[in-house]
Amino acid sequence: MVLTHYDLTSEKITKPVRMVMLSDSHNVTYDKIIQMTQESHPDVIFIVGDLVDRHRKTYDRALPFVNACAHIAPVFFSYGNHEVKFPVLTRQELSDAGATVLDNSWARFGELTIAGHTPYTDSDWVSDFEQVPGYRILLTHMPQYVFNEVRHLEDRDIDLFLAGHVHGGQWRLPNGYGVLAPGQGLYAKYVRGQYGKLIIGAGLANTAGPLIPRINNPTEVVEIDLRPSS
Repeated sequence: MVLTHYDLTSEKITKPVRMVMLSDSHNVTYDKIIQMTQESHPDVIFIVGDLVDRHRKTYDRALPFVNACAHIAPVFFSYGNHEVKFPVLTRQELSDAGATVLDNSWARFGELTIAGHTPYTDSDWVSDFEQVPGYRILLTHMPQYVFNEVRHLEDRDIDLFLAGHVHGGQWRLPNGYGVLAPGQGLYAKYVRGQYGKLIIGAGLANTAGPLIPRINNPTEVVEIDLRPSS
């Protein structure tokens, strides 16, 4: 597991803020994740979906993981495809564990306005989100929703998109492409890293293992420092 750092600037903020993005934990043991997150000293934590593992029908660690994060910093949670297809965690349980749940909705945190897009739902509400003041961040678990031909979220007046879902492409090739990414198929481009306003985390688990290991593609905690541009 690695810590990947990004530096961003914006004229919309007057004070620096450190954000940590966690995605695709899939009910794995989380002591190391919590340790790395704590050592980052974040001001806010974003959990960008897939706390549970719908394939193995496991979720016993999901709420304790959220609660452990909430003891470090305020937590904002958006749904992943695993939560949608295996809906065992209620909104109330997630809230009781310490998360602000963003289900096609948004909330304020200081100078940030943070929204969460739920997979397999429309994005008509994003037009209203674009009108909200602040540095606008959209947590959208599936990165293909940002750039696909139907939604065109990349053209929206949003400052930062945060996504996961694709697990770094499983095998990361020397040119940065991934061997496989759901929603993108073989030889996928948007798998891990920064693509303009979009940052994709490589995730914290390997649901395809041990038969299909991750190669050149460690699990990842994402740290983002956002600073005023002037």
